[in-house]
Amino acid sequence: MNESATGLLDRATEAGSSLARSISDTAARLGGDLRRLTRTASAPMSCCGPGPCVCWLPTELPPIASTVDDCRRARVRFHVHNCGLATRTVFAAATGPDAELAVGSPASANVGAFETAEIVAELTLPDGVTRAELVLWVRGCSDTAVRWTVRETGLSSSISTIIIEDCPQTWHSWSDHFAQPGRCHGQLDD
Repeated sequence: MNESATGLLDRATEAGSSLARSISDTAARLGGDLRRLTRTASAPMSCCGPGPCVCWLPTELPPIASTVDDCRRARVRFHVHNCGLATRTVFAAATGPDAELAVGSPASANVGAFETAEIVAELTLPDGVTRAELVLWVRGCSDTAVRWTVRETGLSSSISTIIIEDCPQTWHSWSDHFAQPGRCHGQLDD
């Protein structure tokens, strides 16, 4: 290979590396932004990892912090996807010190097989209150919990969207020979 071809090859290699780094950096930034805007909860393929098997525990998502709008309201939007074969009722509830400030719209929904429903939790801060804390629960085939802090900050309001893949557990282990696999906790049919 002559010197001209080697130089050209070196420049092309460097340009390709630079482009790959740029694409990687952009994808990392976009991925981080998307992860902040949308969170997904799904049933694990197997809940038995290191430590004891605790399939009955709820899935706990990272906490959410919201600010109120001009009407002193904040919202969390749940998109619940039923990936089971039967229609099921999914409902939302709030617990914690400020749970009475939250309402669901709707509070429950019937979700057909492989369909998605939207449940919106809304909190209105009373006058004179600057902060509220509660835990939002979505219960379908499995339970999902998220801690929600709402603040009055004077900034624009924020609406969080959470996607929940509400699936029966379909993984198989030796103990399934003594039970019926693929069921939702607390439900007889799925």
